Amino acid sequence: MSAAGWRLPDLLARGDPLERQALALEAEFGRYHFGTCHTWDGRSLTAVRKPGEDGPGVCVVITPDVEEMRAALRGEPGPGG
Repeated sequence: MSAAGWRLPDLLARGDPLERQALALEAEFGRYHFGTCHTWDGRSLTAVRKPGEDGPGVCVVITPDVEEMRAALRGEPGPGG
């Protein structure tokens, strides 16, 4: 149980698929904060780089596609090359 009083499996069971993907990404990419937001295309995943050794710059990624998010955070080329 967390300090906030919720159990992770309970949260995963209640959350929608996009929120579950954000939690999975948080575990995979610990240097980023993940969440969801509303965009003109509907709801999307968001990633914001945590302050650290990468310097003061902010890296923000917003996409509804979890695989596109992973590729962007790994620095892989996007669909356009």
